[in-house]
Amino acid sequence: MPSLPTIEVLLHKVAEILAENVARKPAKCTRTWWTDVIAREMQTLAAETLLPNISVWGRQWRDDNCGTHLLDQVWAWIGTDEDWPKYRGLALALECEWSTDRDDRFQDFCKVLDVVADRRLFIGQLRSSEWSQHQRVLDEFAEIVNHHRHLRSKEQVGIILCEEKADGEDGAWVIERNGPLKQVW
Repeated sequence: MPSLPTIEVLLHKVAEILAENVARKPAKCTRTWWTDVIAREMQTLAAETLLPNISVWGRQWRDDNCGTHLLDQVWAWIGTDEDWPKYRGLALALECEWSTDRDDRFQDFCKVLDVVADRRLFIGQLRSSEWSQHQRVLDEFAEIVNHHRHLRSKEQVGIILCEEKADGEDGAWVIERNGPLKQVW
């Protein structure tokens, strides 16, 4: 029986999504375009690889007049018939923040920490002028994780940071509460 992918597997899947869609990116690409692409592709991943009792909710169903609730996407443990009494919590919490504003980035990172989920992923963007200091951003994220009131020891969050420019750098890390910061790529 299939099981929930590890954070590392999910990070690699998001990296594939980003790489495959760079060529498809429209000339006037908005920040929400990337989030919509990731949400649709992650929905496909859920349908192809997960247990039948996962429902995917989030941004891929939004319209122009409606934003997202709290996160860009969640995978919920519920029945395939969406029988609410069978709801058991979140398998995945996913949030993307393409603004390069520091406060926007940290507010959205905190959203991922504030929900209870088996897997948490955050995708963010840094200005090109900030990229050389990405370790400082990761250290600040790690400090938040290590001091968050509701995270238990050994809980993890996967992070992808992308440089703002088209051919910029990117990287993925896993932050574990009270554990090491691990670079995935």
